[in-house]
Amino acid sequence: MPKRRALSEDEVRELKAAIKAARTPNDLRTLLCVWLPEALGLTGREVAKALMWSRAAVEEARWRCRRGAESGLKDGRRRSFEPGTAAALAAALKRVRSANELRRLQCVLLPVLFNLDSRQVAAAVGWTRPTVTEVQGRYRRGGVAALLPPEDLPDLTQAAALTLRAAMTHARTAPEYRRAQCLFLRIVLGYSSRQVARIVGWRVDTVTHLVTRYRREGDAALRRPGRGGRRWRLFTVKQEAAVLRQLAQQHYDYGYLMFPVIHQAFEKAAGCPLQASVVIDILVRHHWTVAAVITTPRGYRRPEHVER
Repeated sequence: MPKRRALSEDEVRELKAAIKAARTPNDLRTLLCVWLPEALGLTGREVAKALMWSRAAVEEARWRCRRGAESGLKDGRRRSFEPGTAAALAAALKRVRSANELRRLQCVLLPVLFNLDSRQVAAAVGWTRPTVTEVQGRYRRGGVAALLPPEDLPDLTQAAALTLRAAMTHARTAPEYRRAQCLFLRIVLGYSSRQVARIVGWRVDTVTHLVTRYRREGDAALRRPGRGGRRWRLFTVKQEAAVLRQLAQQHYDYGYLMFPVIHQAFEKAAGCPLQASVVIDILVRHHWTVAAVITTPRGYRRPEHVER
């Protein structure tokens, strides 16, 4: 087993300063993984037991320090933001349109103004710690533009009121009305995404995606086809009604229209074999009663009503 490399005086001095400046328990434990073997001569197993860490975590912290005191100790410290961050975020606060945008700015503004760590910021904002660190990383890579939408997005509070009212009035299907209602409640009336999702019966992320798409595309977002529905079909609704109308005009014994006859008629109209479930869906769509009918002798009197 290779012998452990001893730290130089400069590295020990830097290690002591880092221990005094440690702000979180994780940073302190990482530095102690290097300090305890040097100061007390403890083995890696004893250090892991004292710090209540795994042996692998202790060895990883010591290996980072062996690569070089400067690079190894910086990994355990909290990264600072560039100068001028507070001024840029203060100017960006005027562009905030939603609670989530405000929280993203707070994830960067609170560490700059009050020197809070990511755990304290997560408790103040109401998010998890990985989410806070991810937002801070986005700011370091892209600045304010990575946290807020572009400035050229229009303010739709006034312009969208008449359009969305007309869209709700002239909606032909339930999904069209729900899309217009969702945008009207969120943009015009100022309800939160969670409240709108509860009213409309959608998920919160569906509401936010629709609002973002409307801000970018305008009225074209209302004309998009919704999710689900019939993407491919053999008959239109009018063609289905025509076949059923022809069947209803024909004369059958006992006044009942048997399902095999209906099935054969639709297969003849389609020109290909059809599953029984396809024909049943057509009957349900046109409010025809699907029932099991028992064949009776020819001498039996015909019922007066016909179930359709």
